Amino acid sequence: MTPQNTVKTFILPSDGMGPRQCSDRFAVSLPRGRYCVADGVTNSYCGGIFAGLVCQDFISEKAPASAWRDDLESEKGRKEVLSEIFEEDCTALEKSLPSSEAVWLRRMKKRHVHGATTLAGITLEGNLIHYSVSGDSCLWIRKTSGDTLCIPAVESFTDMTEALTSDWSSVFGTLSGTLPLENGYVILATDALSAWMKRMTSSGEDPFTMLYSIPDQESFAIFIRDIRDGKGSEPLGDDDVCAIIMKIGDPEGDFALLSDPFTERLDALLEE
Repeated sequence: MTPQNTVKTFILPSDGMGPRQCSDRFAVSLPRGRYCVADGVTNSYCGGIFAGLVCQDFISEKAPASAWRDDLESEKGRKEVLSEIFEEDCTALEKSLPSSEAVWLRRMKKRHVHGATTLAGITLEGNLIHYSVSGDSCLWIRKTSGDTLCIPAVESFTDMTEALTSDWSSVFGTLSGTLPLENGYVILATDALSAWMKRMTSSGEDPFTMLYSIPDQESFAIFIRDIRDGKGSEPLGDDDVCAIIMKIGDPEGDFALLSDPFTERLDALLEE
């Protein structure tokens, strides 16, 4: 069998939070080879909604991921449409909330005005991997040789100052580029998991094989809750967690997207 690629997607809210309170998002387009994770900034207006919108825009783009920033810069109408959709979705959310939560949301809008999100997105194209990253969501690469790369090279996951904003004023600070695609692991992860991966790799441990070995969403939830509780060699902060995990050149792979729906099933799991 010719080696292919296998893709797994996982997402989990902070402890005590339900899926609809999760600010992390991911999106995948297998036909276009596009993958994206985003983390809505806590101190922003409807950060989770904006994160989801950015993910959907990213995977719908036809140009390589490295050109996403430039395309947005040149398409004023596209940014205006995305901003309109964002405002409509936020308004719809406010109308659906109980009065006390709706008041809180209006206060967030008055205080922060715009939504904000981090981003880590890639396009796989032949033997190339195109990427765009902003903030502290990261692209991780582990080659079969053992060489490891993290983009961006974040020093502190608690002092993140860069993010995409819903007025698009900061999108042009996005870091973009192209690298050779080699056999091994490729992981897109939001900040909490990326911080844990950095500590693991710094101490000589292998988080790539560990994460890839997780078979399903339920097992992922158990794994994350265990290391949140200090059962692993490195702790994980209590924050939303989202990851797209790929094994490139997997002898047993079939380019399948392996994930459980992020629905009421997870709600039930969180209540156990």
